[in-house]
Amino acid sequence: SLCRRRRHPQSRDVKALRLYLGQVREKMLELGPRTPRLCGALAAALPLWRQRFYEFPVLPWPDYVSLVEREVNPLVGAEKLKLVTKYLNDSGDLIYIDRGALGNLVVLDPNFLCSDLIGPALAPEETKRPRIRSMTGRITVREIKRVYGNLNALSILRLFEHFELCRSCKEP
Repeated sequence: SLCRRRRHPQSRDVKALRLYLGQVREKMLELGPRTPRLCGALAAALPLWRQRFYEFPVLPWPDYVSLVEREVNPLVGAEKLKLVTKYLNDSGDLIYIDRGALGNLVVLDPNFLCSDLIGPALAPEETKRPRIRSMTGRITVREIKRVYGNLNALSILRLFEHFELCRSCKEP
């Protein structure tokens, strides 16, 4: 039943699954190890940062470090910040990419990455939202700009490449 309704995010089954997963997450956080105060401070700052960077809540590591130093703790050490950021990644509060061609990158809003960026790339044809269209399997920068508007097309393509949704190639 859930498999058939997965394309309907407002269906009763999908809502029940979301509620259950939220409850499991909260229970895991309750029973898990205590977290440093910095972790709580960063988690508390995330909603404001998501609003501020709502168009493209993806920051290179140096920009993220500067943001944390400026708005949370000016004395934060690099190693401690990495550990806390990895914890927030594991708890689903943000996405921390520290491998691959992207280098260190922090996605402040996981929903943005999954729904707003990757969603149109994988959307079925019957969707009402703009989606990437390609008869040949090739996606042009023009097509990225059409779907994603003013967002930086090359940044989007790098994220797609990182998640193996596409790869770059030279025009024949």
